[in-house]
Amino acid sequence: MLSLHQLRRRATPRRCARSPRRRSRIMAALLPTTAQPNPPYPYFPKRIVLAAASRPIGAVCTFADPDTGANRVCTGSDDHRAFVWDPLDTSDGGERAEPLHVLEHHCGWIRAMATFADATTGAPRLATGAYDCMINVWDPVHGGDPLRTINGCGHYVTGLSTFTDGVMGPPMLIAALADKTIRTWDATVGEFPALTLKGHADFVYGVACYADSANGGAPRVATGSHDKTIKVFDPVRGGAALQTMAGHTAGVNCVAAFYDQATGAPRIASGAYDSAVAIWDPATGAVVHLLQGHPSAIVASLAVFPDPETGAPRLVSGASNRTIRVWDPSAGGASIQDLVMHMSVKALAATPKGDAVIAGVGSGGIYMKV
Repeated sequence: MLSLHQLRRRATPRRCARSPRRRSRIMAALLPTTAQPNPPYPYFPKRIVLAAASRPIGAVCTFADPDTGANRVCTGSDDHRAFVWDPLDTSDGGERAEPLHVLEHHCGWIRAMATFADATTGAPRLATGAYDCMINVWDPVHGGDPLRTINGCGHYVTGLSTFTDGVMGPPMLIAALADKTIRTWDATVGEFPALTLKGHADFVYGVACYADSANGGAPRVATGSHDKTIKVFDPVRGGAALQTMAGHTAGVNCVAAFYDQATGAPRIASGAYDSAVAIWDPATGAVVHLLQGHPSAIVASLAVFPDPETGAPRLVSGASNRTIRVWDPSAGGASIQDLVMHMSVKALAATPKGDAVIAGVGSGGIYMKV
């Protein structure tokens, strides 16, 4: 099997890799200039700024308002605060929103967020994980103090996701940790980890849950680590990794799961310090596509949303060179759309309906309507 490094060398002309002058021209083309107006965009015709934090945004997620179904956005900051937004409640001509709630209890950088429905009431809940080694669970609709705090993480919380299983019933939280492990909790009442998954040799940063269609829809979790690998685990039964996908030449920062448009089979996307975005088949561990578009940059975040006309999956990647790129992850090839932001992009999330994507850019969030 070819590594991502070998695939990249085959796909990239040698003169691009060897010529600093050519590399400079490529980077210059990514930067905004008055001489090169933005082309028509197939997605994100309108953007709204969600800015209240005093330090960079490290995590974003979304949920639907239980009364109206309207999109709500949550952002977590390095200033230890989380914010809940109505992105369409703007006060200055439709370009900037104010937070509905400010959630304060963490004493470390917030780098992970996930939303789920309370098992008893069905009400939306927000989980935030931080570098204070805690997970807080909040009521994002009404704000206030945390409903509960999980202190048993043992290390920095670097990723959060949720899953449900027919056997276990209630929603489960799954956290990626800097101690090389992944742990699960009952999202509603759990105080102690239900399961600890081991296998990575370095910090775990990305975590994404999906249903394994080849095994009756059983829940699976894909994890990305600074050991340069992506692993797949059974978060219900535990045990060793079911699959290991290796090929990145530097640490993996983020993962996302989607389903192939033609076959319906699950696919895993990964972004890493080596500037690569890779698409994997978790059943075989093989690379399906290598997506190149963030030269000399760190790929920090990924999200998936459906095309509003066809329903086909679209992958969004954000990087340290201030770029966001949109891809067809089923077909591969060049990016569909490229955007330049004002600062590096550290977090991405799609709304439940898939009609908007939220980007954590600098100290603010950007709500981008699909």
